[in-house]
Amino acid sequence: MPLVGIHIRVEAFALIVAVEIDGEDAGPAAVGRLGGARFQGGVVLDDDVLRPEIDLAALRRRGPRGGFGDVWRGRRAPAGLAATAAGLLPAGDPPGETGILAAELLRQAPVSQFSTVRDRLRRVAGSTTRAILAYGRTASPEGSAAIVARVLATVTATMPPPGAGPDPMLSRLVSDLLFSPNHNQRLLAGRLIAATPYRDPVGAALAAELATGPAARAVPLTTALLGAMPSVGRPADRPVVERFVRAPGLAAPVTDAAAWHLGHIPGRSDQRFWHAAIGFHRDRWQRTRSRASGSALRGLTYSLGIGQHSDLLRAIGADTGLPGSVRTAARWWLNIPDRIKASAAR
Repeated sequence: MPLVGIHIRVEAFALIVAVEIDGEDAGPAAVGRLGGARFQGGVVLDDDVLRPEIDLAALRRRGPRGGFGDVWRGRRAPAGLAATAAGLLPAGDPPGETGILAAELLRQAPVSQFSTVRDRLRRVAGSTTRAILAYGRTASPEGSAAIVARVLATVTATMPPPGAGPDPMLSRLVSDLLFSPNHNQRLLAGRLIAATPYRDPVGAALAAELATGPAARAVPLTTALLGAMPSVGRPADRPVVERFVRAPGLAAPVTDAAAWHLGHIPGRSDQRFWHAAIGFHRDRWQRTRSRASGSALRGLTYSLGIGQHSDLLRAIGADTGLPGSVRTAARWWLNIPDRIKASAAR
């Protein structure tokens, strides 16, 4: 799920949930009633931008009062939870953030509900979904343990005594950071590591994984590595993430994660990179009109806004060859007060 200005997403989710419409069309109908209006000074609500919020609002509406937050903590098991979650599972990999969350909710559903989704699960071929259902992680225990051990070995080699010994808590945090199906758990693990002396060594180890990992590495692991960089990355790690922004042949969630997270990684990218990245995805969008290229352009615009690149934002806002949502977002960043931009950058 791309980090489209988290304050925008949170408020948009609240608005979608607040519209009293019953049935499976609750989310799209809410967007329809809110659509066309400017939100937060310039972001236009549409099904594409707010797809994760629509799906999660639908999950919330189908459960009992209190929503799926209580399900996650094991306090509730609403009727139909398994069927709702299974309906959000893709047929294969990569499942995307919504699919990952749906798989984790399904894992926690009562066994008695699985009979209603058995046929659907037979069609789920993705290895990530199967791992979540079996282990509560986005990879098998053997695969995740090997990667965590490699990261910890790199970290340990760079830590001065007495920090060079095994640290079970760090092992758990790195495992959560890279393999938890819960986005909030990954985020919290990253912030906890960032508050310790392990921050820079872990950041260097994860950047090395990104730089040297195999091209066939699982998409959820790559997006988790990219998502960790705002918490533990260093200015020296930005070029690694920049390469993922415009490398050809990558899965859409990987490009998306790089574009959206880049703005929160320490340091700054030069004008040459921004022009090349925007040009790459602009050309691809003009050829294909794909959601993936449009989302990458919105992510780059978001990162430019976080970095307060006003000249580039003005150029994007005036470029009629870009999607309308991208130009609207650029103008929104230019119109918000400086204190809000400074807060977002932190």
